[in-house]
Amino acid sequence: MSDINNPPPEPGPQPDPMLQEGPASSGKKWAILGAFALILALTVFGVSHRGDQTAPPQPTATTGSVPPAQPLPDGRNTADAPPNPPVTKSQ
Repeated sequence: MSDINNPPPEPGPQPDPMLQEGPASSGKKWAILGAFALILALTVFGVSHRGDQTAPPQPTATTGSVPPAQPLPDGRNTADAPPNPPVTKSQ
């Protein structure tokens, strides 16, 4: 009679018969090392050359000075104008 609380253990992972036992060959090790070095070199190249791109020109900063007001033909100055003239709706 088998115990319900203690079922038999499940079998573990089965080895693949096509795989070779033992360490990887030296050719495979060098291929992985070369791929890793290539990825690392491309990453370093990309990061270091990112700053070489020419940036678009920045707008020049204004000094904050306002040009002098131009006199109108009737002798008034444009500085005398109200900041927001009233808007009238024409029909």
